[in-house]
Amino acid sequence: MSPKIKFRTIKYSHIVKKIAALCAESNYQLDNNYIKLINSRKKTYCKKAKYLAGLLLKNNQIAKKEKLPICQDTGVCVFYAEIGNKVKLDRGIISDAIQEGVANGYKTGYLRKSIVNDPLTRLPNTGDNTPAFIYTEIVLGSKLKIWFLPKGGGSENVTALKFFEPTTDETNIIGYISDTIKSIGSKACPPYKLGVCIGGPADYCVMTSKKILIDEFADKNKRINLLSKKILEKCNNLKIGIQGSGAGDTVIKVNIKLLPVHIAMLPVSISVSCNAVRIGRLEL
Repeated sequence: MSPKIKFRTIKYSHIVKKIAALCAESNYQLDNNYIKLINSRKKTYCKKAKYLAGLLLKNNQIAKKEKLPICQDTGVCVFYAEIGNKVKLDRGIISDAIQEGVANGYKTGYLRKSIVNDPLTRLPNTGDNTPAFIYTEIVLGSKLKIWFLPKGGGSENVTALKFFEPTTDETNIIGYISDTIKSIGSKACPPYKLGVCIGGPADYCVMTSKKILIDEFADKNKRINLLSKKILEKCNNLKIGIQGSGAGDTVIKVNIKLLPVHIAMLPVSISVSCNAVRIGRLEL
């Protein structure tokens, strides 16, 4: 007879409350990792780029203090949840609690509601920025971890996917990424943070490229670091610069994930974040 699992109960109402707060707080400030990166890169910039980077940081300070969105586009709500196998709710299900939290957070936080029900008629607006798009994974343990990515429409519109021949080398992939950024130019508000996924089936490749805009989901090793540096150099040689000014970084960071892949396939997906990098993290 298998041992009885001891569950940890989390209140549905507690998740709703925490998600509502997370939606507001995340939209009021840049991700801390991104702020550190800007401050570090700023030291290498010319006078013009330093001024522009300073404006990004000043905007963040004002928004955080005044509890205002750092960008008028408060995004489509994307969530990644890791649910411990020993976690249960006192009622309902986690996805419903997240949806309710989003609805509450976007209303009480005075955040723009950008979601429409019908993609063709563009009507009606849902009025509370739901539905959120939620990816869940069951993991071992008794914790509930949630990551929130409010993804702006401008940067989401330039998401890219290309299938290469399986024999394609790294140089061609780097060239494709650079050419993609060149075609985007400044319309998604640089400096950009990129998520680059190589491998997997098409749908999973695109999903993962967006997920790794959250730093902790990206690969981290010497090989990946070298590839990231090569992509950064190639993209920054384009001289698009901060907000298209020609000064400073065009791409400030590249996160990469390599996935197992079918021998006949080599997909590459690129997800782009504008300079308003907003990431919420919650652990219950």
